Amino acid sequence: MVYWVYSLDDAGEVVFYGTTTAPKQQESEHRGEGKVFEKLTLHEKLRTAEEALYWKRVYLSTYRRRHEGRSPKYNLTLAG
Repeated sequence: MVYWVYSLDDAGEVVFYGTTTAPKQQESEHRGEGKVFEKLTLHEKLRTAEEALYWKRVYLSTYRRRHEGRSPKYNLTLAG
């Protein structure tokens, strides 16, 4: 199985980081939940769920450092 770290992007801004094994299905689910975004961008292709979670946390940490501690709009918990 392949795991992906992805972002949802809107107007050039990341609004969510997540992990998935099914990017197209995940995109549809997010739209169904009412999340507003222009595109889903795949960042990392990984072999395990643990690796995907690790890299998602790296992306979130980097985002927070660059945005005064704020998380992307739809990442509601500090754990990601």
